[in-house]
Amino acid sequence: MDNLYKEYKYEVLSKLNNDLIFGKFIEVNFFFVEINQSKKKGSIGVEESKFLIKIINKCKDLKKNLVIIMSSSGLNVFDGAKGLKLFADLLKTITEARNKIVLVSILKSFCLGGASIIAALSRCVFFSRGLIFGLNGPRLLLAKNNLINDYYSIDKKIANIYQTEHSHSEFKKIKILKVDNDSKESLIDENLILRKKMYFTKNISKKIKLNNGSVLFKTKNGITSKILLDMGLLILKSPEKNKIISFDLDCSSQALTLKQEKKNLSVCFAHLIKTVQFLKKKFRNKIIYHINNNSGGALYVSFAAFADKVVATKNLNIRVLPKEIERKMIKEEVNKSVNYLQAKKIGLVHD
Repeated sequence: MDNLYKEYKYEVLSKLNNDLIFGKFIEVNFFFVEINQSKKKGSIGVEESKFLIKIINKCKDLKKNLVIIMSSSGLNVFDGAKGLKLFADLLKTITEARNKIVLVSILKSFCLGGASIIAALSRCVFFSRGLIFGLNGPRLLLAKNNLINDYYSIDKKIANIYQTEHSHSEFKKIKILKVDNDSKESLIDENLILRKKMYFTKNISKKIKLNNGSVLFKTKNGITSKILLDMGLLILKSPEKNKIISFDLDCSSQALTLKQEKKNLSVCFAHLIKTVQFLKKKFRNKIIYHINNNSGGALYVSFAAFADKVVATKNLNIRVLPKEIERKMIKEEVNKSVNYLQAKKIGLVHD
């Protein structure tokens, strides 16, 4: 066990292979789950997602808080589209649990891909010095001739409203953490803080259109941090009760440029998830995610996590990861695209 929590007595309750351990701290009112990556292609697959969903629901039922200890690059891409569906279900479970239990993340050496969105949804995050954190892993960054150290320092600078470099004294504070519900004011403040840290203006991008409750966005280059923050601010401005909000998007996944990755897409996906969940709970809004042609990766799992219904055009094309990421990070193309009929059969779309 890591030195960070070695001083606490703990009891292991169950295991799922060598990657997932579930237990409880005896002296603290927290369960813990530890994800140690042994798989090279991602440690959270279908079975791991099911296991985590079960644990989170158990914590909710028992009113126990949860510490997630991670060294993970996220979704196991070899589980394909089924893994994508279950990971979206996992993010949905975490999102719905955030206002009922305290979720704390401890990041040991690296936290990448979907795992970084899990961390960004946490109430607070502790991390080890030298942490590599973000939606895209170091192979993609090195392919662009940039140093990992530079990646870490930039990430730390802009994400520090979520993260605290760990120490024993800081970690002991989890004993007194209480559930902290999101509000319109707190979410707008968070949005503006992130904009300031990323040097974004308050102006909403002209690429986003709002038409009778539908948020419309189309691009060939993938969704960006600025667009995610703009969407959050747009729907927070004038919330209405019992309103249907539709996200009508045509973009394959997250932006792949290093410039956008430095803007910390994980944190911005998490911010939008929290924003939409607040509107669902407070204003009883219904959310539709309309996939217009393309989706995949972090884009799909994040929007499916808060959507009450996912619909798609008949020429649907969903990929677990964009081809460019697979080739640069995994050195091979692992998954084929999923069409409309396949997606409906798996449960990626409802209609």
